[in-house]
Parts: sequence; structure tokens; C-alpha cells
Amino acid sequence: MKTPRLAFPVVITLIAAFAPFAQASLNTAQIVAGSLSPSCIQWRVSGICYWLFCSWHGCTVKTSVKVTHYLPEAVVSTYHAPGGNPWADMAQVSRLSGGLENAVTGALSHLTAGGIVF
Repeated sequence: MKTPRLAFPVVITLIAAFAPFAQASLNTAQIVAGSLSPSCIQWRVSGICYWLFCSWHGCTVKTSVKVTHYLPEAVVSTYHAPGGNPWADMAQVSRLSGGLENAVTGALSHLTAGGIVF
């Protein structure tokens, strides 16, 4: 009777251990669409602007809403192995550049793309 109770956790562990690793993948169109989405831009009212208009007939004051926003200007990719960039377009560039990416990264940070110290 104890064999089925013990077998279930072992089977689940083996399935989890040998299941293929799902890696997120993006492309440039998804990054652009995501950065332009209203949830990413984060519009918010941050104040009021006063505009003084003067002419020969006198001056008038007009107001408008001051809005601030966040629009990302850089994409940072992190990955464990060389060529494992989740951004599909940049993964191709990394594969084509070969050791150049690793050499530049190593020269700047004294680390290889795999994280091994020189």
C-alpha cells in the first residue's frame, strides 16, 4: 500500500526534472507595442501650466494641464548562456557576433557572458 503513495511524489519530481525548459521569447514588434501601450507609458497629471498671452488689446491667462509620462528608451536583456538572449532579433546578432560580444563584455566588466571570472 505504501508504494503508490511514494511513487506519486517520485513521478512528479521526475516529470518536473526532465520537462523541457520554457524560455520566454520576444521580438522587436512586441517590445515596441509593449512600450507604447498605455499601461507602460504611465500618463499622470502632474500640474498646471499658465500661459500669458499679451497683445495690443490686453493680456489673457490661459491654463493647460501638465502631464508627465514614462516612455522606456532602453531594453536590458539578461540571460545565462551566450546566445540565450530572449529577444529573438538580438539572439541572432549574438550568435553572429560569436566571441566579440564576450570579448567586449569581458573587457568592460572582467566577466565573460557565462559569468566566469578571468
